[in-house]
Amino acid sequence: FIANGGSSSSSTQSYESSPNEEKSPYLLRVEQAVNLIEAKVDKCIEGLAIEFEESSWSKRQAVSETIKFIEFGLVERDIEARLVVLGMISQEHVLFIGPPGTSKSEIGRRLSQLCGGPFFQRLFTRFTTTEEIFGPLSLRALEDDQYIRCIGGYLPTATVAFLDEIF
Repeated sequence: FIANGGSSSSSTQSYESSPNEEKSPYLLRVEQAVNLIEAKVDKCIEGLAIEFEESSWSKRQAVSETIKFIEFGLVERDIEARLVVLGMISQEHVLFIGPPGTSKSEIGRRLSQLCGGPFFQRLFTRFTTTEEIFGPLSLRALEDDQYIRCIGGYLPTATVAFLDEIF
């Protein structure tokens, strides 16, 4: 997930809900929808036949619930929500270009909630280094003549990444 637009933060951030936070029934339904989508995509990838006896309405409802979750409370972001869900299902990148304040980062955070993984966010500048994106080199490994990066919490381990000001 890549975006171009203004953002005031330049630090690496992780966005996850706390374990003590009670989930709303709507969020639970969305999670069930995502699980259904993931299961069907996995079956397709593995080359298994999808049963046509199962109602295609349940698949359509799962995608609809996912789109509704992403666009909930956002003004005129239905196309962007659909594109992000399509990118999630097809496991492809999505590029949004727009002015500051058009919900690009919020859409990324919501997608991260659905995917259940870490969210990586970084504001690019002309001085952004490789270490800020992919993680620093391990000094202990360098002492042993090994080139190893410490990638925990950086782009390589993120489920969803929001890279701002990439141009």
